[in-house]
Amino acid sequence: MAGEPGTGRKTSIKIAVNRTAAERPTPEDWCYVHNFAQPDSPRALRLPAGMGCEFKRAVEDLVEELKDEIPKAFEGPVYEERRAHLVKDLSEKRDELFNAFKAEAEDRGFTVEQSGGGIMTLPVKDGKPMSSQEWEDLNEEDRSDLEQKQEDLQKVMRDITRQVRDLEKSAKQKLRDLERIIAAMPVTHAIDEVKEAFENHKPVIDYLEDLKEDVLTHLEDFKDEEEEQQMPFPGMKMPRETDTLLRYGVNVLVDNCGQEGAPVIWESNPSFYNLVGRMEYRASMGTMTTDYTMIKGGALHQANGGYLVVQALDVLRNPGAWEALKRSLQTHEIRLEDLNDQFRMVQTQGLKPEAVPIDVKVIMIGSPRLGMLLYDQEEDFSKLFKVKADFGLIMDHDDHTVQAYAGFITSLAREENLLPFHRSAMARIVEHGGRIVADQGKLSTRFVEIADLLREADYWAQQNDSDIVTSEHVVQAIGEKVYRSNRIEERLQEMITEGTVLVDTEGSMEGQINGLAVLGFGDYDFGKPSRLTARVYAGKAGIIQIDRDTELAGNLHNKGVLILQGFFASRYASKTPLSFSASLTFEQLYGGIDGDSASSTELYCLLSALARVPLRQDLAVTGSVNQLGEVQAIGGVNQKIEGWFHTCRLKGLTGTQGVMIPASNVRNLQLKDEVIEAVEAGQFSIYPIEHIDQGIALLTGIEAGEQLEDGTWPEGSLNHRVAEHLEFLFRSMKEASGNGNGKGMLSDI
Repeated sequence: MAGEPGTGRKTSIKIAVNRTAAERPTPEDWCYVHNFAQPDSPRALRLPAGMGCEFKRAVEDLVEELKDEIPKAFEGPVYEERRAHLVKDLSEKRDELFNAFKAEAEDRGFTVEQSGGGIMTLPVKDGKPMSSQEWEDLNEEDRSDLEQKQEDLQKVMRDITRQVRDLEKSAKQKLRDLERIIAAMPVTHAIDEVKEAFENHKPVIDYLEDLKEDVLTHLEDFKDEEEEQQMPFPGMKMPRETDTLLRYGVNVLVDNCGQEGAPVIWESNPSFYNLVGRMEYRASMGTMTTDYTMIKGGALHQANGGYLVVQALDVLRNPGAWEALKRSLQTHEIRLEDLNDQFRMVQTQGLKPEAVPIDVKVIMIGSPRLGMLLYDQEEDFSKLFKVKADFGLIMDHDDHTVQAYAGFITSLAREENLLPFHRSAMARIVEHGGRIVADQGKLSTRFVEIADLLREADYWAQQNDSDIVTSEHVVQAIGEKVYRSNRIEERLQEMITEGTVLVDTEGSMEGQINGLAVLGFGDYDFGKPSRLTARVYAGKAGIIQIDRDTELAGNLHNKGVLILQGFFASRYASKTPLSFSASLTFEQLYGGIDGDSASSTELYCLLSALARVPLRQDLAVTGSVNQLGEVQAIGGVNQKIEGWFHTCRLKGLTGTQGVMIPASNVRNLQLKDEVIEAVEAGQFSIYPIEHIDQGIALLTGIEAGEQLEDGTWPEGSLNHRVAEHLEFLFRSMKEASGNGNGKGMLSDI
């Protein structure tokens, strides 16, 4: 969606998308559950809309039921009897092995003693274990014989110990099997009840089967919790270990309960994690841990099955966001990742959640320039975003659009509880919409500006205790906005009035003219008159534009000056080469200047200097010119006229003052009431000019004259005077060159 801010892009999208989304089916819920086979890769489950929360509650109730029922199952007599039998059987077999070992040791002259360190065999003498002294008194042969017997007994003891371990392992397995058999009935019964509620959803049934198997494998997790462990330091306690039953939780990633139709998500901050989701962490004993229950969905998850609206510039500004969005649209799935993994030298182990398939329409809003850059520089953009809507800044001014303006005014007034707008106020607002775009046949589509005007007009109506907004309140709102922004304009007009900035509004002067420019300060533009002077003298330098040579002029302005050289060459150099020098500058210009709207003004000034005819100073001039002398349209015509009018009014209106504008700019006139009233009263004039000859005649009072068949101009015409002076300058330079004084001059232009 390409267009400038304030043109109604968001409103149009909201209306169109909400209407379409309401007709589409509500998408499914998405949940993350534990993957019992691969704990690091949580499973994504799809459920019909609204069933995600039901499934979560069902599993929570199931776990609570199992926490009650499983311990109860182990409290029954059957379990206790069979468990006691297993323990007794293990004890008897263990005692049998130990007694056999004890008897064998006695046969070899040893006794067996048990201690905390294990089983010990000690040699016997006179029915008692030998003392250390008796052991020392033995001869070498007897001692060696006893050591060999003791080593043989140790081998037997190790074999018996291994048998005991096998017996214990077998007994533990039998006990687990017993526990599984005892718990199987309540566990199966509880899980089957949940299955019945989700019997049409095979992924849920498969998950519940895996959950059942895991519960029966980890029955110890459902027994009574152990008390908190004490720290080795007084007054400190170890926190409880992480609840192992968390793995049975259900993380509802997308909940469409209560959603009607497809979702429409407006993401105001489309960062990487806000788009594709993230894994949150909790601090525990100085470390950061996470699990699948801490996975949070992003805007793409929420918009799955519907629409996602983002600002293109915001996506591009956020690191990784564009690549993540593009990858999701290309693969049709959302794969949750950690952005920091791309910058780590050593990868850390973390969760790898199963990707979620998506079917989403993404609408990106941006300026036309940004759209063109993406089409040119991002090869995948045109493949992903195939439909483009371009919002312009203007629309036709006709009955239909006027009705639309009135509808917008009424709608906003109703939504924001503004006062009713009188038809005169509506007419004034429509007129202001035309002034914004400076076109009598167009209206502005920057509705944000229109909305601001409505609110301020409502404010002034309430301040005046009015029950309705009238045209006077609209005019006051416009005037107050100008007053808040025109400090610099007032200061410049003040400097012109007091003579600091030299601008004449009366009389006539050779080689001097009033040009008009527009100064812009963000939300406010105004016209500024400037004096332009030209001086002509013998030489071969051509037109020297001082502002260009001092690098105060931009490329467009420089182009306008070069066009002037083409005009002079085509009009006056058909027989005699041009040979003159002229300096041209805007006086008291201390900043930059650009645009070609002053090219006709510069041409008039040069013609005046060459013809040695004064120009009227009560007229200001604007308009660009081509090499044929045709005056072309320019921008900011209303601000330029009003700027000159304010200057004339401050210095005193004489009735002869006015502005020369291109005739093609007449349709752009949307002037303030004070200017229109002055024109109607004959105090100020606006002259549409089509050709330079028409304009120079108005400025000098001398007809320009039409070129004769022999290439000359009518006697007494302004063009004749210009040609005559150019010929004089050429002869002067030729004579000077013949005397050797022209050495080093530039060649003829």
